[in-house]
Amino acid sequence: MVMAMQEVMLSLLAAFIREDIERKGRVVLKVWGNHAVEGAQKAIAAAQSRFEGKRTLTCQVDKPTGEDDQLSGRVTTFILACEQPTPSEVRHESKS
Repeated sequence: MVMAMQEVMLSLLAAFIREDIERKGRVVLKVWGNHAVEGAQKAIAAAQSRFEGKRTLTCQVDKPTGEDDQLSGRVTTFILACEQPTPSEVRHESKS
């Protein structure tokens, strides 16, 4: 049951990432703890698959160094950005 709930949460996070990137061109995720970082990485990978072959999605990670993140309360920041489509790409996608 817990695994199914985790999969649902990852799917929702991936959908949020895709939607926000399509709307704004950029997403900033801040996560705390090692397990949250692993989950964020899985959701980012799922979101990236949506853009494969169309546009380039870049991910910059600002991970603090030091003790275990779970104990130290350090935050890892993921900054995702997607190059904006050209007007011709937008017209082509809307016809599909």
